[in-house]
Amino acid sequence: LQNVAEFADYPADSFMRICDDSLPRLPTKLAEAFHSLAYKFLYLAKRYRFDLLPIAQFLTTRVHISTAEDMQKAQMALNYLNSTRALELRLNAKYPTAVICFIDASHAVNPKRRSQGASCIGLGRGHIHAATASLKQNTKSSLESEYIATADNVTDAIYVRNYLLELGYTVPAATIYQDNEAAIKLCNNGMNSAHKSRHIDIRHFFIEDRVATGHIEIKYVNTKDMIADYLTKPLMGSQFYKLRDLLLGYTTL
Repeated sequence: LQNVAEFADYPADSFMRICDDSLPRLPTKLAEAFHSLAYKFLYLAKRYRFDLLPIAQFLTTRVHISTAEDMQKAQMALNYLNSTRALELRLNAKYPTAVICFIDASHAVNPKRRSQGASCIGLGRGHIHAATASLKQNTKSSLESEYIATADNVTDAIYVRNYLLELGYTVPAATIYQDNEAAIKLCNNGMNSAHKSRHIDIRHFFIEDRVATGHIEIKYVNTKDMIADYLTKPLMGSQFYKLRDLLLGYTTL
């Protein structure tokens, strides 16, 4: 990666663009180094440093079409990692043990106008699981994006709750936090909530049943406190640090 310096002349706005596929591909050796680096980031992000998940997810989508601009972004990520090497994951659980899950989506932010969904699951302080991924289908509105992201990710919270129940713990309904009130109504009421939701695939409407049977409850949280928002889009300034520290367990809501 010492050769990254030769790409330092790219304009500053290249750091903010998702990608520019018109740029020439990296030479073979540098592309192999980029490939290796991307999956090292992914390994670290999935097991310990959840704050690295957004950049790891992006870099792994570029391993077969990597450009100098992608390598610049990887270098920035390395600089961030080097400056935050002391960060750690801090965990604590409430009693009775409670499963707390934040789920969010950013509408149409990816190539081909796909939305980005994300979730993080904790038992009180910090998070034991975090994930971010592009939704598998295009959506027509932010409501639909939020609802489908909830349907795709709520199963992880249900799994964690069932696992704790099998271990003999007393576990209340898993709390699912959402920052979209229309999506919350759709979760609670199912297909009867609005005629505009009738085109949504029926497989996503199992949430209403899980609410009715007491497996989960859906609660509203202000967007400024939506921890999963960190995993769906680039953030800057105080909001970046606030949500990062909540994700890693340095602070609590």
